[in-house]
Amino acid sequence: DFLDQLPSHPDPFSEETRAALLDCCASFGSSTYDVNTSLTATGMLWTIADQDPTPSSLDRVLSKLALLASDNRAEVRNCSVNTLFSCVVGLGHRFTAEQWRICLGGTLFGVLDRVSLQLASGVNSAVIDHGTKATKSSRYKVTVHHSRDSERKQWATTQILTLRGLERVLRQFFSKLLATTSGSTEILCDNDLLPNTARNKGEPDTYMVSWFESAWRRIVAVAYKCATEVGGRETLELRLAGVDMLMLCTQVSSKRGIIASTTNVRVGTNMQVVNGALRSVRAAYITEPPIESISMSLLQDKGRLFCAAFEVLEKFTGHFNEPDEEEDERFVMCGGSTNLQVLTRIAQGLAKIYECCKENEMSPAPPTSLAYFAKKQS
Repeated sequence: DFLDQLPSHPDPFSEETRAALLDCCASFGSSTYDVNTSLTATGMLWTIADQDPTPSSLDRVLSKLALLASDNRAEVRNCSVNTLFSCVVGLGHRFTAEQWRICLGGTLFGVLDRVSLQLASGVNSAVIDHGTKATKSSRYKVTVHHSRDSERKQWATTQILTLRGLERVLRQFFSKLLATTSGSTEILCDNDLLPNTARNKGEPDTYMVSWFESAWRRIVAVAYKCATEVGGRETLELRLAGVDMLMLCTQVSSKRGIIASTTNVRVGTNMQVVNGALRSVRAAYITEPPIESISMSLLQDKGRLFCAAFEVLEKFTGHFNEPDEEEDERFVMCGGSTNLQVLTRIAQGLAKIYECCKENEMSPAPPTSLAYFAKKQS
């Protein structure tokens, strides 16, 4: 309520004051005394970022939310992940190319790596006792559904929210992220991570690529890993989220873009409840620049991204030969095989990809297609 009365630029104490305020919110967010206090503090971080969207303030807010996104409490962790991506989507139109590099390559991947590490550790210990969860540091007992009654299931849920958040970012800002490849600083990337169409035998073990191209390969690699995660019903939603991410990456990197595919229209009010009050949020418009306005170098960059995503999709052809050893037989007998559901989602995604690519990438490679550009570089 009184944020406007805090010292502001060019006051020499403005940055120090706001940094102290963010540290205070983050401390309340990480406090284990009361989960409601932590959730309220998490919402306050977004409020501060929305009212003070300066680069330094945004960087601090995102770093605090990323820290809370690895909290041991699932409620706080998931709320922080959702708030983090909502903040990025709502304020991403203000980001510079350097801010996007730090945000995607550092902050968001940092969250993704920490969550993936916890999920890969294989923790599956029960966190409930007769339907309730309570810890010594908690004031309340929380009823937990059986689908979230272990640490592994709860970390899988957090991983799903992270993937869905990345989807939101790519849907809205792919064109802007792609534009950062023009004239950006190149970084080393392993040769094995390059798509086959861009990999030459006898070349060095590393390639110099733009930061976004390197980040793109990490995204599709993580998505494929999630899509092929074993675990039966416990990991089904995670696998579906991984498939959706791969399909989205292939669509947005196609020449016509994701708008070319048929999507259901959603009606929204562009309103969201924050700290118990309704507030307007920026509409998530998906914008695609006209193909004629894209330079040849960006078309080539886009073609490499498409090839990288599509080649990962091709790996699915040999993945479903063996059944999931952790599959629940009762679930399978009822027609609920996880592999079948994943294959169904893949088939639905491939239909959308065809709508995006039928005139270019999946045509007989005319000189104007991205497949042609990719082949010219091999």
